[in-house]
Amino acid sequence: MSFNTSESFPFGDVSLSCVSSPELTGGLNVKRVTCSPPIPEGMSVDSVDAYVVTSTSPLAIHNFSFDLIFHNGESKGGRESGEHLDAQSWQIGDGLLMIGTEDGDVLQNRMPWISTDGNEYPIEYLSNGFRLSFSYIPPNARVEFHFVLAYNRIECENQSEWFAVDIPRIKLNEFPIVRQIVGANAG
Repeated sequence: MSFNTSESFPFGDVSLSCVSSPELTGGLNVKRVTCSPPIPEGMSVDSVDAYVVTSTSPLAIHNFSFDLIFHNGESKGGRESGEHLDAQSWQIGDGLLMIGTEDGDVLQNRMPWISTDGNEYPIEYLSNGFRLSFSYIPPNARVEFHFVLAYNRIECENQSEWFAVDIPRIKLNEFPIVRQIVGANAG
């Protein structure tokens, strides 16, 4: 069994999917929050939403992967990463969508069982999104990561979107939950 869900936004559709071996007996907790990120004065974005994903399984998990895919079919994302941030953007008509997540070093600090060496880097850039992969998750380890989506129809050249997706994980707990999917199984 695998976990799949999708949502529609003004800028296009986003799908989330997860697979693991064995099945996550503790399930996934996926919540979408609407954010008001601290961006520099004079900058703005039309919308900022984040998906926060958590899971704990009593069993060891092998080959866990989680995809966030943006479906617009028009362009390949451009890398926009920075310190502690892996991000990419897509031009959409007169707007810009940027998706960001914490980089491997930040993930490893929170989840020390993650390897960031060589081919084990947990974050993969896809032409239309991201994939987070962990080859091994110890029993009872808490998995915790997020993706932030910032969309702007105006002033796409001022980097507002980049600042908007650069939100630390702990800050996301301050924002209201729009949708929550609890107990979703992945396997």
